[in-house]
Amino acid sequence: MNQLDLLRPVRGLLILAAAFQAVAAALTLVPLLALIAFTGAWLEGDPAPGPGVVLAAVGGALGSLGAAALATVLTHRADADLTWQLRTRLARTIRHLPVPVVTGHGAGRIKKVLHDDTGALHYLVAHTLLDLTALVVTPLAGLVALALIDWRLALLALLPLVVGTGCFVRAMRGSAANFVQYATQQQRISTAIVDFVRGLPVAKVYGGPGSAQARFRSAVTDFHDFFRAWSRGTAPATTASWLVVTPAVAVALLTLAGAVGLRFGWVTPTALVAGVLLGPAVCAPVAVVGPRIQAIRTGLSAVGSINAFLAQPRLVWGDGGTPGGTGVLRLDHVSYAYGDEQAALVDVTLELPATGLVAVVGESGSGKSTLAGLLARFIDPTQGSVRLGGVDLRELSEETLYQQVGFVFQDTGLRQASIRDVLTGGRPTPERDVVWAAVAAAIHDDVLALSRGYDTVLGQDTDLSGGQRQRLCLARALLRRPTVLVLDEATSALDPTTRAVVMETLTREATERTVLLLTHQLATVTRADQVVVLESGRLAGVGTHHELLEGCAAYRTLWETEPPPPPERYRTPVAATPKDV
Repeated sequence: MNQLDLLRPVRGLLILAAAFQAVAAALTLVPLLALIAFTGAWLEGDPAPGPGVVLAAVGGALGSLGAAALATVLTHRADADLTWQLRTRLARTIRHLPVPVVTGHGAGRIKKVLHDDTGALHYLVAHTLLDLTALVVTPLAGLVALALIDWRLALLALLPLVVGTGCFVRAMRGSAANFVQYATQQQRISTAIVDFVRGLPVAKVYGGPGSAQARFRSAVTDFHDFFRAWSRGTAPATTASWLVVTPAVAVALLTLAGAVGLRFGWVTPTALVAGVLLGPAVCAPVAVVGPRIQAIRTGLSAVGSINAFLAQPRLVWGDGGTPGGTGVLRLDHVSYAYGDEQAALVDVTLELPATGLVAVVGESGSGKSTLAGLLARFIDPTQGSVRLGGVDLRELSEETLYQQVGFVFQDTGLRQASIRDVLTGGRPTPERDVVWAAVAAAIHDDVLALSRGYDTVLGQDTDLSGGQRQRLCLARALLRRPTVLVLDEATSALDPTTRAVVMETLTREATERTVLLLTHQLATVTRADQVVVLESGRLAGVGTHHELLEGCAAYRTLWETEPPPPPERYRTPVAATPKDV
């Protein structure tokens, strides 16, 4: 695929804008040609040109202004359309990428693609294209006009252009690799800045050579050293390329040659004036072509970066099949590995009951969060399949899957919205149901204690603690009444009393649906109908708490290493049900 296919949606607007800019560039010479005609006639003692020349000069000036303005409007319209389309596509791509791929890029990479690269395209589309058109058309039109008046002066006007171009080419020799390194260094600085800001508390307390602050300083220093060396190597040739094509040099050269020619009779006064006025227009573009080439390279680099991001393999969803059959959730010989790393899950086959509280336990790194990611379809199995009601998750639509399966993760993601909108997702929902879900998740009283209750806007009116956020996420999941409820360390930030209320709610919900609890807190698993034990990504055992204590060494080790408090310590009155509210 052609790299510039990314610009295909706005290609028509860009071609039209370039055409108008070419007209504008050519028309800028009309007033100069009028001035040449008047001055030449005066010097040669001929009658002054008629009013048509004056009208042509005025028309050329106004026409150039209008055509350039229209070209600018068209490119900015194209840029606005392209930016909207690209950011929409990028957002859609991010949403459908496997979650580890997105998190693996880091915030700096995501920010670069969504902000920096699309910003670089703004200059390429809205400005650089028009500048480049003018830089090509103006010298050509000036050269043609001067050649029609005196071809010898036209050839002489090319001399600074040739010398300047030669110096510039020498300065740019080997610059392709430097531009690539320039972009890489900029991305490294962006990533280091994000890491530095995120890790500021740790950097303040611990610092050290491995800190984010040290990485930021290293990135900035490396960029300084690289750019200084690059500038030092190109400065002499670049400066020479600018100096030789300055208007002063062109005017001096053509004035001297024209005066000599006038003295010996092979140059007319009109040709002399034409050389002085049109000569700088022929060679001056070299003085500004450097920044334009850099802008083009930056823009093309941005195009390549965006294309590479959009080309990443995405999760493909089905057409919305309906789960059915027996068995709510089943994993068939599922394996998953993060890139080339050791497999996180290895040949796991597991069928969950249609109802009941199922706990998944294991040491850190045993594969619990990977299992949750597979059920949420944040990732797809490397081998095997995950089925819901007999249907492979890959055959379901997003809407169908997330209607059937609810999730509460340890990392709570709450947007800036009212608590009511966070719970309902903006969908019309009876107040009674909202209050029931909040009571069941033990967050109702906390919400009522806020100044605006359920209308309180998170991130604006108030912030919640980690435990409050987890309970709010649980209420959000309960409100959707899913067939399967998956909780990944979703009670880790709760105090024992609140955790007991939540566990009573989950136990009651488990009589109507499958509740899958992935946890390190073994105190919660004694009441589970079924406990699944993972060890190094493999299924080590399935059974009740007492069965596993007797027959599963991995579970017994977990229990003995970190014995839980007695279950009686967590007993508490049952949370409210809908009819109680």
